[in-house]
Amino acid sequence: MTTEDIQLNLAYRLGEDSAPTNANELARRLAFINQALREVYKRHYWWWTEAEGTLTTNSSKTSYGTADGLPSNIRDYYEIKDGTLIYHPIDAQEASEITENPLLNYTIPYGIGDLYYYTWNDKLYFLPQIQVTGKVISIKYWEGYTALTAGSTVPIPDLFCNCLDAYAFARISQIDDERGSAADGFDEFEETMRQMMIEHNKQSFYNKPGA
Repeated sequence: MTTEDIQLNLAYRLGEDSAPTNANELARRLAFINQALREVYKRHYWWWTEAEGTLTTNSSKTSYGTADGLPSNIRDYYEIKDGTLIYHPIDAQEASEITENPLLNYTIPYGIGDLYYYTWNDKLYFLPQIQVTGKVISIKYWEGYTALTAGSTVPIPDLFCNCLDAYAFARISQIDDERGSAADGFDEFEETMRQMMIEHNKQSFYNKPGA
């Protein structure tokens, strides 16, 4: 579905025959639709936000950002590998301890000699620093929220896209002091979230290795 599909569905909910042509009203409704999308992203690391990419190393780099080839719109990582070697996540404080005194590695759950990564200010760091240029690192991650604009494709699977116009309808009804309609819209949103979580759990199970 696209932004225009959601706008049309919202118009139907409001008793209109078509989406408005007034640019200000379209923008107002789109703001509510994006509120809904943000709320969806806040609820979970959904299966449909999973993505893959690669990063080519440079021996002169101590960190990597989007300008260095890191995929954009990363919300969080769930796997970083160099071939079959897995990089384990640690936080910046743990990374500092390792850097300052490698003997403190015993405080990290994976042991001495393992590979680590951490993030700081939207940059990705590796420990130990990769001293090879041209090594391809595979990255699996969850994409973050991006606001919809005119013509955008909605990232949510079509089966659950009604959550966006239901939420936007509820917000508009709230403002218009139509409490019953607002409650109905929010109830539909929550029910769709429940159904999408069921689907998420199915996807997570069936996509497991060996499942």
